[in-house]
Amino acid sequence: MTEQARKTIRCTQDNAHEVRALMARWPEFGGLVRSLHKGGLIDGLRSVQITLTGSENFVAHGLAAVKAENAPQAAKSAAIECEARHG
Repeated sequence: MTEQARKTIRCTQDNAHEVRALMARWPEFGGLVRSLHKGGLIDGLRSVQITLTGSENFVAHGLAAVKAENAPQAAKSAAIECEARHG
């Protein structure tokens, strides 16, 4: 069995534009983040952490690896996780 790469990306001031771009490319993800924020469960993008798991090549591309056309499939096959931190 091939070892899978794993990379956790926390939203920071430096990469917030990449997280916003991901939200725009993947409407379901964007809706989830907005819903969590509206419900008071997260303080904003600084509370978002995304973990990519998959091939070295996929993970090496970071958030840019998740394209509009493959976002739902990538989430299923590459185990993209979104963790909301409150506070």
